[in-house]
Amino acid sequence: MKKFFKLQPVNNHLWAISCLMLLLAGWPLASDSASETKAIPSSSSTTLRDTELGRLAQSLQPGEFKVLAEKVEGAPNLRSFLRVPAGDPKRQLAIDAWADAGYWDPRRQRTFFLGHRYRKKLISYWAVDNTWREVPCWNLKPAPSQIEQYGHPYGRIAYDWRRGHYYHHAKDGWWRYWVDENRWEQLPSTVGSYVPIAWHEGLQALIVVSDNQFQALDGQAWRILGISAVNGYHSSARYNEIRGDLLTLGGNHSRRKVDLLTAKGAIHHLQDAPFDFSISSDNLTYDPLSGHYLVLKWNEKQLWEYNPDVDEWRLAMQWDKRTWPFESYGGVIPHPIDELGVIFWQYEHGTRIYRHKSVFESVNRPKSESAPNSALPPVPKPKPDASLISKPASASGHTPKLASTPSPHPKPAAGKLTAIGATMQPGEWRYIETDLGGASEFSQVLAIEFCPPGSGRGTHGNGWMDSFAYDPESQSFWALLMRDRSEKRLVWLDANLHWHIVHNPWGEDCSTNRRPFNRLSLVKGMLYWPPAYWGKERRKMGTFRRAPIAPYLQGETAVVWENYGTGWGQTSSGQNGDFAVAWFPEFGGWIMNVPGNTTVTDQVWRSREGHTAEGAAEGKQWNGRLFYFRPGDSQWTYLDRTYSQGYRGRLLYNPIKGEILLGPGGTFDDQNITGEFTRILADGSVRKLDRAVGAAATYSTAHHKLTYCPVTGDYLWWSYTDRMMWHSHDGKHWEIYEDFLNVANSPLFPKGLAKFAGQRGLFGASAFIQVTPIPNTDLLVWFDPHRGVILHRMRAHQ
Repeated sequence: MKKFFKLQPVNNHLWAISCLMLLLAGWPLASDSASETKAIPSSSSTTLRDTELGRLAQSLQPGEFKVLAEKVEGAPNLRSFLRVPAGDPKRQLAIDAWADAGYWDPRRQRTFFLGHRYRKKLISYWAVDNTWREVPCWNLKPAPSQIEQYGHPYGRIAYDWRRGHYYHHAKDGWWRYWVDENRWEQLPSTVGSYVPIAWHEGLQALIVVSDNQFQALDGQAWRILGISAVNGYHSSARYNEIRGDLLTLGGNHSRRKVDLLTAKGAIHHLQDAPFDFSISSDNLTYDPLSGHYLVLKWNEKQLWEYNPDVDEWRLAMQWDKRTWPFESYGGVIPHPIDELGVIFWQYEHGTRIYRHKSVFESVNRPKSESAPNSALPPVPKPKPDASLISKPASASGHTPKLASTPSPHPKPAAGKLTAIGATMQPGEWRYIETDLGGASEFSQVLAIEFCPPGSGRGTHGNGWMDSFAYDPESQSFWALLMRDRSEKRLVWLDANLHWHIVHNPWGEDCSTNRRPFNRLSLVKGMLYWPPAYWGKERRKMGTFRRAPIAPYLQGETAVVWENYGTGWGQTSSGQNGDFAVAWFPEFGGWIMNVPGNTTVTDQVWRSREGHTAEGAAEGKQWNGRLFYFRPGDSQWTYLDRTYSQGYRGRLLYNPIKGEILLGPGGTFDDQNITGEFTRILADGSVRKLDRAVGAAATYSTAHHKLTYCPVTGDYLWWSYTDRMMWHSHDGKHWEIYEDFLNVANSPLFPKGLAKFAGQRGLFGASAFIQVTPIPNTDLLVWFDPHRGVILHRMRAHQ
């Protein structure tokens, strides 16, 4: 249990003198008043990154804890500061036991925590001068009672930082403290007991979970939102500023139950957690980088990570006594700080600052030995006089011969997006209204239902994919959406900005196709899709399903998808759909990138060019394989090896340069894959580029997007994790194109934004965002499940 304390008596005279010193210091009544500036340094002249907290946060590596050298006003140390006198003159009690609700205020650059053990105490850490202070608020009229003989904070505190409203569910009612005005007001009462509350910005309401119900206070009255699988008693609830939803779990009567309250108020009952949860020894928070929820289990010395988009829990960290970042006793209170991408763990032995390393970004497998190099025959060139035809295969199963098409796209007539783009300034970002076809929000267009149909459960269907396929003739954007054992959904946006949905386009299919990844191609009016397979059927990987888009554009939905091509004949990868396929017009066929570690017996998959100088010096392995298939071929043909593998990789065709750039994806072994891109040229040669210079350390379709400028052909790399966008002429050397850290200061962003993502952010609360260039323009189209369509006009000369 995390709440074992060795209580040390504190001299009552010293405590009284400390309180008197606070009063004599002229504590301000309003946080923006002139008196505050005299007593406490103003935060307006100091950026958060320049504070002691900001500098420490910037020094953190993913997965690292560091202790903040903080100051404490009115107490010798933080441990003493977190204690209050009990009902007798001898004891001092800790106020941070049985609690997990700490809050960071980005506007005021302060934390807030109301602690309680017999006597209540509202405390705040000020980043501007790295100092803890008590907020003297208990002698106000009216005010909740400061003395509450029994109990702990539990989850009965919440904070709305935008308005400076601090909520407290007390024994004598529901209260709201106005931080800037230093006053309390009593609210309409509802349930009692030790249940969690949280402010939900999307619903503009205070939420309570009690007796298996969600209830909301809109400022005037309470109303029931719906049934919760979580009971509420000793449970936790946390609003996620990055995602815009609220997670609640655990408690004495629902120890493993998990519910999600979405940004729009929908209630989703999720799979049970793989552990018991109680406010007594566990802490619920979220990671400001990935937006995933985190649970710290003190007794087990574990950190669990939950990804709501896939409804999956994973163990992120297992410590032992030697590596445990805390002491053997004490209370810990997490405060996520979105601007710094860290979690501020309030702790009596010194606050810990932590930057999380998501376990959903990479999977490690044992390292294997590398295979020798040898010369391979050159890749045969396509016939220059062949033309790609879009006529379906005959009923007899004969596959018509297809070949390359000219690279240049025909210039389309100006459509709505192009017309809107012409009114935009270079560098501008703009939200675009679209017709959602009856859906109330864009996320519903992209949400798929788990099998069986009618289950009522689902998730985002557009995860782990980079772009929509674009048809220049009809000016339409296309995507296939899916998840394991779910419906397969075809969606497209037409030239008039209307969205269309076809459920299960080739019939009900509950197969294990994990994610869309980078596999859909649109070639001369035909959609091509290679499904994933399991077991021995993995030999079929590379076989396409295909269908023309013309009937869909004409309003038909029962369009026949036929099988086309052939499988690659191997069973060593592809079972999760974790491979990439892209059409390469100049090459005259499709390129496929699949995972495949080097093994002792892996003699046939040899690199044509061998290791690069950097690869040889660092002893790198081959982790991926490239294959190609040209229309009329009887099989997929091996092309070359890559350091990075096809899992979560990206094959980006660049029509300006007439080449494909391979984004590295992930690796299953422990070698350091550091953003190593690969160029594939029209003659079939492969150019490994080694480590990317000037950009992020890694690339993955989960949190990164790779595209190109439709004017210059420069490559563009957008990172949700790093809040950055880079550009490159060659795919190796990268420079900053857009720095989103100061998004609110730019006149080229939509009004009212304060940060990169989440509430009041340019992008929404999910990294599942796609980007597609419009050929023969200077426009990029972004598809964000929470923001809808975002149009960006490229800056000149970029």
